[in-house]
Amino acid sequence: MKLLVCSFGGVASKSFIKGVVSASPQQVPWHHGHYRQPPARVDEDVRVVYLFGNPMNAVVSFFNRRRSKSRLHGFTQADQRPDPQWAQKHCRNLGGDWRDLDPAWGLREYLANGKDLFGLEEHFRNWTTARRPYPMGLLKYETLWDNLEPCFRYLGIPDCDLSRFPGRQKRGSDWKSLPPELQEGLLDLYGELHRRIEASEGFRILR
Repeated sequence: MKLLVCSFGGVASKSFIKGVVSASPQQVPWHHGHYRQPPARVDEDVRVVYLFGNPMNAVVSFFNRRRSKSRLHGFTQADQRPDPQWAQKHCRNLGGDWRDLDPAWGLREYLANGKDLFGLEEHFRNWTTARRPYPMGLLKYETLWDNLEPCFRYLGIPDCDLSRFPGRQKRGSDWKSLPPELQEGLLDLYGELHRRIEASEGFRILR
């Protein structure tokens, strides 16, 4: 089995991959990406997982990474140097409107622009409504640990040791810890998407 994990970022997708590798009794070749939509086709031995979660926490994480990147973000020690242009680079990687995102912007300036330049709503819609000639596992970060067993069954790893999967960790990027005006800006821009994601199943297989 080979593993392909995609997300819009900020939802611990790299940590999920490490957890699968740690819990599996066999070697699991994997690939991680932020593709705008699912590939048209994949090989028969590839299992695809789309990991999604609270978009407001994700966006806060994007801008926090301009200042610091940690192992919680899936970065190695060598990669943990600050990168002031990280948010713009990630926007480009997502296929968003990166030319309109000033690399000098912090979260406050981004919210003042009033547009979802990252295109998170489209990204989520593309992955959760697509029809492809292969199944896709749709996994919500906030309920990840409650859905490990069905997810591993979908991956075809019946003899996994779930006790080796990393436990829940407190998020480093929590939108509710921000000043009220930034919380309001995030709700204005991403509140509707957040409600749809909250209402989504914790794990399901899209066929």
